[in-house]
Amino acid sequence: MKSLSATYESWFLLLIAFDTFIGVQMACQSIYQVEKGNDATIGCSSTNVPTEVLWYNGPPSSTNPILVLANDQKSGTLYDNIRFDINLDGEMLISNAQFEDEGKYTVVTYFSPENYHEEQITIQITVRPQQECPQISGCSSCSTCGLRVNQTGELICRVSGSRPQISLQWEISNINSLQFTTKEPISQDISGTWDTNICRDTVSACGGFARSDACLKEM
Repeated sequence: MKSLSATYESWFLLLIAFDTFIGVQMACQSIYQVEKGNDATIGCSSTNVPTEVLWYNGPPSSTNPILVLANDQKSGTLYDNIRFDINLDGEMLISNAQFEDEGKYTVVTYFSPENYHEEQITIQITVRPQQECPQISGCSSCSTCGLRVNQTGELICRVSGSRPQISLQWEISNINSLQFTTKEPISQDISGTWDTNICRDTVSACGGFARSDACLKEM
């Protein structure tokens, strides 16, 4: 049976370890959006200097660390990859980001063998659409568009080459003698990016018109 002094000593050591852990303040960004082809610095900041930092692609239990910083020495399964590195602050450096870099990463930061912080960080690879705004067929301007529908017709709004997939919707006002039917948006995955189309069928009675017809996108 433990003595009373031994019990107090155990609690005292536990409180010291707990206070030490609480004394370390970590700040981590949970999601990073990195444009394809760009460089990125991914990591956490802390009030204390870590003794060791390990990066995993996925949970630590299912893989070996891809990057390791221990006693200012660098290693890891991806350390020899020219696109991956780790700096002396323990941040992961990605050069020329590619689609395969997207995913959930885990960073484990040690301040002592008993005092460590584990954080999951998601990296999303993005691609800007090929055009600066949703493009309505027959219109060359992003700000104004004038189309005349004599009897029936189809308006098509398109965004090409985006990542992530975007949502399109029509906005229309000042309708005169026009009937509209909007079809569900159609998206197609093209080599890691998305092409999205949305169609609106129009029926005109005696020269109907709409003063404002806009195609809006939501990322």
